[in-house]
Amino acid sequence: MNKYGVAVSAAIETGAIMTETIAAALMRNTWESIEFVGSIIFVIIGFVAWVIKTVIEIGKGTVEIKLPKQRYNPGETICGSVNLISRKELKIERFYVALTCHESDGDNVPPQIYRQEHNLAEAVTLRSGNNQRFEFSFLLPGGENTQEMTELSKNIDGGIETVADVISAMRKYRKYPGALHWALHAQVDLPGVDISNKKSIRINKIS
Repeated sequence: MNKYGVAVSAAIETGAIMTETIAAALMRNTWESIEFVGSIIFVIIGFVAWVIKTVIEIGKGTVEIKLPKQRYNPGETICGSVNLISRKELKIERFYVALTCHESDGDNVPPQIYRQEHNLAEAVTLRSGNNQRFEFSFLLPGGENTQEMTELSKNIDGGIETVADVISAMRKYRKYPGALHWALHAQVDLPGVDISNKKSIRINKIS
C-alpha cells in the first residue's frame, strides 16, 4: 500500500473508532457527554486537518534528510544532504535546512534555544519527476576553537549571545545531554502547503 493508502486507511479507521467512542459517551451523564464529545470533535478536526495536509504534501513531493551518522560531538561539523523529490512542478519560494535545539523543561512545547539556518535554494522551479540532491554543513556549538565560534555566531539570530546561551545549557545538562533535543528540519516553502521533514540527532556531553 502506498502512502496515500496509509493516510486514508488511518483516517477511516480512526473515524470509526471515534464514532463508537462518541456514541458511548452520549449514553453517559448529559453534561459529561457534552464536554467529552466536544473534546473528541476537537481531536477529530485536528486529525482530519493533518491527514489532508499529509496527502497534499505527498502529492507535491517528498524531502529526505541524509546523514552519515546520528551522534556528534560539540564543536563537530555536521555534513549531510537533502534529497528533494518532486511529483509535480514545484515553484519553490525558499528551500532551507535548519539545525535547532529545544530545552526540555517539562512544558508541552519545549522552548527553542538555538536555531541556525542554511539556504539550499530560492525562487526556482523544479520540474515534475525530478530528484535533486542538496548538500549542507553545520558547525555545532561547544567546540574549543573560539575563532570558529565567533564565525558561527555571525550566521545565527541573536549572534554570540545565542551561542553562549546554548553552550551554557549544554554545560548545565552535562550529565543529562538528552534533556536537549537537537534536530535538523528541511522545508520547502511553496504556494499553499509546504513540504517538510525532520530528523533528530544526538549531541554528546560537552567536556
